[in-house]
Amino acid sequence: MRELEMGEKYPYHGQPPKDWAERAALGILYDLCDRGGVKHELRAVDSDVRVEIVQKMAEIIRASTSTTAKPK
Repeated sequence: MRELEMGEKYPYHGQPPKDWAERAALGILYDLCDRGGVKHELRAVDSDVRVEIVQKMAEIIRASTSTTAKPK
């Protein structure tokens, strides 16, 4: 999938993904950064906050695959 490949090649937070969940987060962020109004706001985010965004997204992605996570 193009977004995953490009997110890994051009990581939003400037670091290679640590695992599959960070890779997924970077793919989503790559896609968002390619969209009109959103990309300008995401590009304006400080680098330390970018790291936090990727980490939080990866945490949510990991939790979504947990066997204990149940939709409400």
